[in-house]
Amino acid sequence: MSGMIDKSHSKKELCAIIETFEIPVENMYDLTKCQLQTNLMRELCNMESIKPDYDEYCIETIDELKEFLKSQNQLKVLSIKDKDHIMKLSKFLIHYAKNNYMLAPSHFLSIDEVIKASQEVSQYCDVPTARRAIDLINKDDKIENKFEMKISCKVQKKIKQREEIKKQEAPKLVVNKGSYLITFD
Repeated sequence: MSGMIDKSHSKKELCAIIETFEIPVENMYDLTKCQLQTNLMRELCNMESIKPDYDEYCIETIDELKEFLKSQNQLKVLSIKDKDHIMKLSKFLIHYAKNNYMLAPSHFLSIDEVIKASQEVSQYCDVPTARRAIDLINKDDKIENKFEMKISCKVQKKIKQREEIKKQEAPKLVVNKGSYLITFD
């Protein structure tokens, strides 16, 4: 049974899933990852429905949850080697953008290379540097087709939360009207 859950899901993530969907697994923090996987799958097999989650996981049914657990964790799709490659390309794209979108001082020899690198990086925009690179490349006038960032539901939610916090925390001008008496000693 434990083989049904992909090994890319960490114990911490499994505990978060159990709490989010209110799955009755006792002492989940005391169990090993393997025991937790076994208990989780046993409980899912015995359950008929789950509490849907539209915010973090975007999962409505028990079958969708099982499919989610069987597939590789979206946040860990990149291996370390692949992530290093994406980071390197992103930094090259950012360097290109910071140099007024000129090819001469950048790593790229042609606009086609910039487009090819941007297409590759845009598939991994869960990585903040990749998002920044694609955002800057989309401002380039030489590139007609803009790149769509592929971002998981969980990361989109976190980005929205950060934006809301920035709006709330932004300094605001408060004007108090009235007559004031100022005296100088």
